[in-house]
Amino acid sequence: MVSQQFHNERAIYTSRHHGIDAIGFNATEVDAYNGFMTSCREQLARVKTVLDVHVINRQSRFLGEPIVIGGDEA
Repeated sequence: MVSQQFHNERAIYTSRHHGIDAIGFNATEVDAYNGFMTSCREQLARVKTVLDVHVINRQSRFLGEPIVIGGDEA
């Protein structure tokens, strides 16, 4: 996944819970003002992620066919 670090942390946490070996690459951070707003939002998003994974057991909505990267193509 390529996203900001805060999103990659949540996405990899969720992916690993579902048995997906995910790797994240962090994009450039946002400016100071938007970074503060994002940080505030992120605190709630992390709580929601834990609830989704461990309490509600929410399943992904947008699943497609797996794409293997760097594997055998034969």
